[in-house]
Amino acid sequence: MTLNELIERVRTDNPTAMAKVDDRVAARVLRAALSAIAADVEGTTDGVNKVAGLGVFRVRTVAPKADGTGGGRVVTFRPVAPKVAAG
Repeated sequence: MTLNELIERVRTDNPTAMAKVDDRVAARVLRAALSAIAADVEGTTDGVNKVAGLGVFRVRTVAPKADGTGGGRVVTFRPVAPKVAAG
């Protein structure tokens, strides 16, 4: 999904959220927010990085295999469960 597609998705899903926000401003805000999340995840050595309203990023280091292949960092993401309307 591109940044422009994300902006359109937000406007479609929640028309009042960015009704009076210019596309360039919306792009700058979303880019800054996503960059902050990426920097936090990148700065996590091993552990959990929770992002309110978005989900949980788990970061772990994997040791290389005996033959020297593999290994490195593994980052997994688990989104927040959607809220179910009562009734």
